[in-house]
Amino acid sequence: MGLATSGSVLLDRFPRDCLFSLSRSMSAFAQRTLVAIRTAWPAATVMAVGMCLSAALALQQQRALERIDLQRHTQQAQSARQALEMRLDAYAVMVQHVANQLAASPEMGQQAFARIAQALRIQIQPGMQALTFTRAATERGQASQDPSASFRPDPHYFFIDYLWPVEGNESIAGLDMHDRPSLMASMLRSRDSAAAVVSAPFAMKQPGEHATAVLVRAPVFALADHQSPDGAAAHPLFLGTADVSIRVHDLVQDLHERGFLGRLALAMHDAGPVSPLPPAGVSPLPLYLGAAWPERGQEAVGLGDTGQVVLEQTLQAQDRLWRLNFIPVSTALSWTERAQPLVLFALGMLVSVLLASLAAAWWRRHPSSWAQLRASSRSMRESDARFQALFEQAAVGVVQIDAANGNVLHVNRRYCDITGHEAQQLCQRPLLALVAAETVEGDRLLLQELAAGQRRALQIERQLRRSDGSLVWVELHISALGHGPSLRLMALVQDISARRHLQQMQRDGSRHLRMVIQRLPLGLAMLQEDGRFAYWNEEFMRLAGHGATAGMDGDGWWRNMCPDEARRQRMQRRFEAAQARARVAQSPHGSESDSCGTLNSEEYQLIGSDGCARSVSIGGMLLDEGCLLILQDQSQRKTAEEEIRRLAFYDALTGLPNRRLLVDRLQQALASSRRRGRCGAVMLLDVDNFKAFNDSLGLELGDVLLRMIAERLAQSLGREATLARHSGDDFVVLLEDLGKDSMHAASKLEGEVQRMRSLLLQPLQLSGQSCHITLSIGASLFGEQELSADEVLRRAEMAMYQAKGMGRNTLQFFDPQLQAVLRSRTAMEQEMREGLVRSQFVLYYQPQVANGRIVGAEGLLRWNHPREGLVPPSLFVSLAEETGLIQQLGEWVLGEACRQLAQWAAEPDMACLMLAVNVSPRQFHQARFVEQVLQALKEHGANPRLLKLELTESLLLADVDDTAAKMATLKAHGVGFSLDDFGTGYSSLAYLKRLPLDQLKIDRSFVRDVLSDPNDAAIARTIVALGTSLGLQVIAEGVETEAQRQFLEDQHCHAWQGYLLSPPVPVRSFEALVRQAIVSRPPALSPANLPQQAQEAQDRPQVVECTDGSGVPDAPSNHS
Repeated sequence: MGLATSGSVLLDRFPRDCLFSLSRSMSAFAQRTLVAIRTAWPAATVMAVGMCLSAALALQQQRALERIDLQRHTQQAQSARQALEMRLDAYAVMVQHVANQLAASPEMGQQAFARIAQALRIQIQPGMQALTFTRAATERGQASQDPSASFRPDPHYFFIDYLWPVEGNESIAGLDMHDRPSLMASMLRSRDSAAAVVSAPFAMKQPGEHATAVLVRAPVFALADHQSPDGAAAHPLFLGTADVSIRVHDLVQDLHERGFLGRLALAMHDAGPVSPLPPAGVSPLPLYLGAAWPERGQEAVGLGDTGQVVLEQTLQAQDRLWRLNFIPVSTALSWTERAQPLVLFALGMLVSVLLASLAAAWWRRHPSSWAQLRASSRSMRESDARFQALFEQAAVGVVQIDAANGNVLHVNRRYCDITGHEAQQLCQRPLLALVAAETVEGDRLLLQELAAGQRRALQIERQLRRSDGSLVWVELHISALGHGPSLRLMALVQDISARRHLQQMQRDGSRHLRMVIQRLPLGLAMLQEDGRFAYWNEEFMRLAGHGATAGMDGDGWWRNMCPDEARRQRMQRRFEAAQARARVAQSPHGSESDSCGTLNSEEYQLIGSDGCARSVSIGGMLLDEGCLLILQDQSQRKTAEEEIRRLAFYDALTGLPNRRLLVDRLQQALASSRRRGRCGAVMLLDVDNFKAFNDSLGLELGDVLLRMIAERLAQSLGREATLARHSGDDFVVLLEDLGKDSMHAASKLEGEVQRMRSLLLQPLQLSGQSCHITLSIGASLFGEQELSADEVLRRAEMAMYQAKGMGRNTLQFFDPQLQAVLRSRTAMEQEMREGLVRSQFVLYYQPQVANGRIVGAEGLLRWNHPREGLVPPSLFVSLAEETGLIQQLGEWVLGEACRQLAQWAAEPDMACLMLAVNVSPRQFHQARFVEQVLQALKEHGANPRLLKLELTESLLLADVDDTAAKMATLKAHGVGFSLDDFGTGYSSLAYLKRLPLDQLKIDRSFVRDVLSDPNDAAIARTIVALGTSLGLQVIAEGVETEAQRQFLEDQHCHAWQGYLLSPPVPVRSFEALVRQAIVSRPPALSPANLPQQAQEAQDRPQVVECTDGSGVPDAPSNHS
């Protein structure tokens, strides 16, 4: 029974377990199905939307590409129309040119017509068939020279008279226009409109596959007006037309070849004249139908019915309208552009698949995403709570503002306390409602810029109106939070009323202090460390204000205050030195007051704002921010001191220095003369017969006369001279730096006296009377003896009395021996003038050798004195320079050199010799020097390329621009230039670069000791190297030994001159020396064949030559 019971139990439980298992299985399957459905529908939705968007984008791109393709075809059609129009315009200009020629010469003939076409350089252009002249005649016999031509009764007869080119166009020669009505119509239109026209299309007679053509005509009218037979008004006589025939197919073919119709097929039709329009129903005449045009027999206008795109263009060919129809024969898009829709659709599908996958994956994880979202929301609420607590408890006012309209959203307690308003009164009101009205608009713009992102933050100070009507100063710090719709402005507001009150108190105190400083009797100015003025007061403006403008720097102020650059630089150096001393004295470890370095006051001469010079003391102190300048006017004190000094040292009548000041300056001049080794002079001037003037004119006019004499004397003297009134009618002149010895000093003194006398020769006008003034002058030289000031004045007085005793109006020196020397110099000057008149001057010639042969000579001046014999140049050249005779001597030397060159040109042995002459500075710098040289060359017929002018360094330094201009002018005519005595003066490489020199001459002072002195040898080598590098010839003078010549030869200096070959000799001896042979070694100077040379060689210690004369170079120093 137990077994049965167990079996029944099992049978009862089996269905229940099966059902439970089955239900569990079905529940899991349903759950998976639901999950799959919930996961799949978002992905499917994303995929469907992506496919639709991709298809739409692809379709839109396809339509955009079609528009681009049409636009490109339209542009190409327009370009083709413009190219065709330009070609027709060019033909119109061509026939107009020909018409103008025919109007000038209508009976020119066929050959002349062909020459016109060739002269106009007309070439066969694309489409051009022939250039013709269609003549208008009243009788056929008159128009044609063909005897077989028949007459016709029509009085208007038009035929082709001239033709070019003839080849290929023989069939239209003499063609009658009446046979072609369309051509005849265009001819009449050209005549009536007097302008170029285009004919209707016609078939050409010339051979060719495509016969359709047009004519471009230009009317030809006679130049003179024609009187009609019935006496009507004059009108131009129509002679015919100049025509160019154009084969339309060739014209369009040129467009094909030039790429204008690459993707288009063209059909052209002539729509008739522009005016009047053709009647309705008249079909356009075909001009051209392209090979690629579909349905070749159909009209272009009918193609639109087939769906084919037709691009229509209208072309005005002079007076006719052409219709151009284009159809695309191929696309204008590249293969990459055509593939864009498909690529775009494929990319869209790919993106759709990716987005669908992402959507499915995210949706499967959404339970965890919701949990994260809830946690994030809780965290945001906690953060908001913390922010609200900070917002309410902040120590500054906080305002949250709507960025869209500027209204207040939230405020904290502190902001309510600052403004005196409750929170509900402030919210939903504009933030700027409490701001003063005058700043509201500007502040609103600032808030808008902040909201638009144009500013990152804003800080301003404004006054807000409290609830009780009072104003409170606040500082606003406003910044933007968030972006887009959630954008808010956050303002931090701080009460700054107390700070503004303190600032106002400081400004009031500063204003009072500035007022006090502005009224100070001292000039104050702050010069900053960057060299600019930051502040100045009224007294500074009065003393030196015109230089202190806004932004003016210290250097600009100094330039305005002292225009003279040299004096300004000295003043600036003094001021900078004072600043440097103040910095050194400044204590680096002292208190703040001790750390200010004081600038000791120094006087400066400044130009004030009124343009007047005044003496100003400038001191000050160094501060951290710069230098405080303190200026004090010293003008009144200086004026008083100057007045005291004037009364003490200057004559009250004439304003000249008195005896006291004269003695002081004379003592200084004596000390300077002893120190420098230079001579000076004192002249005592006594007015001859002044007592008679004074007695006859009276004392007052006598004083006026003395003042006038003083003014004349001051005009004649240089600025370095001192003119003083000695006593009564006596004046004293103090001159310094007159020369190294008494002879030169006396000579210069004579020049000064001559200038004074020439100025005093002009009569003085005194009360309507002419007064002629003469002076008795006594001169005393100083510098060579130890003399006191009183002794010098006493000697001058004694000399003055000697001058008065010799007949007045004379100059006498205290030294009798010097007086004799001066008389000798005066006699020599007169003899030189006579010598020029009597041709006593001659040129001697010293040969110049280059590479073993004589290539030229240097012309040296000699004076063949009738009593003294051959006078050395050292005895007369310096005197000639001082007296101005050097110009006449130099002019004679130039003329003699040119005469000698012209004479040598006729002798084969001498024709190629170069002749060099020296030019003095005084001669070169005269205005007519270039004219003199060219006149001498022209007068004697000399070759300018054989003339060389030797210049000294002192000459070049006088006026480099004038020197360069004169040298360039002469250089352009072939005259050469040599730099004499190079290295002995103020040598400068600058003028070597600027001046057109040909040669450098090594001075004899370097050549003399070139074998014994290493310095001279180095100088010689340097000059040779310098000249070679500059492309200049180098020649050495003063070569006396074979060893010297060999040294120069080793240094690549192959040109020389000197006593080694020959001293300066007369012209005949020089010519004999040239004719001997090419020089390889210096020949012996035999007294038998060259007696003059031998004599000069024996007398070398007595030969003196110098470079100061024109054409007179220095001889070797051991020969002087």
